Amino acid sequence: TLPLLSVDDLKCFYADLSAYAKKVTAIAYIRDPVSYISSMFAQNVHGGVYPRVVKPFYREKFEKFIVLLGRTNVEFRVYDKRQLVGGSSVSDFYDAIGISIDEMAVQRTNLRLSLQTLQCLNCLNQSPITLIGMAPFTNARNQLIGTLNKEYHTPFDLSASSVASYMDHDDIGWMETISGFSLAPVEELGGHEEDDPETILQSVRQ
Repeated sequence: TLPLLSVDDLKCFYADLSAYAKKVTAIAYIRDPVSYISSMFAQNVHGGVYPRVVKPFYREKFEKFIVLLGRTNVEFRVYDKRQLVGGSSVSDFYDAIGISIDEMAVQRTNLRLSLQTLQCLNCLNQSPITLIGMAPFTNARNQLIGTLNKEYHTPFDLSASSVASYMDHDDIGWMETISGFSLAPVEELGGHEEDDPETILQSVRQ
């Protein structure tokens, strides 16, 4: 998505938008690092990718927007469903730009999955037959996810201690300074020697 664009590509995108608008403002939704890593981990499995830890890389993603647009034209918002309008970043974004939408029209595709669901999907992902992207397989996979989610209700989350070794405190500090809000209490980012991230990864690779 946009944060993953190169600086040159972002400049081209900005030039295209500027042809239709006098002012361009970016609105970015920022997850705390533990929540981000946990979400990306589950999304990788959901999307058919081998489970791995993906860091937020806040500065790499968002500094280029500030350089291009200026800090006053980049608005950061905390990604917390309890604080978002309608409990969704989509509804919240439309509200921020002054457009009314029917809440029923908002489709929530990023469902939180249980550990049991992720374990089952990970087994399917290791199949030697490449079926990801084929409509019949995708439909059957989605039906399986729905069935498992009805049976197992507890969403999967990586613990702060399990991903502590992946924390880039300088990057987190930069994001907090730029945005003006705290992403996570310091004590929540402290790990213990016995907390090996691989232990958490193995829980899905069973």
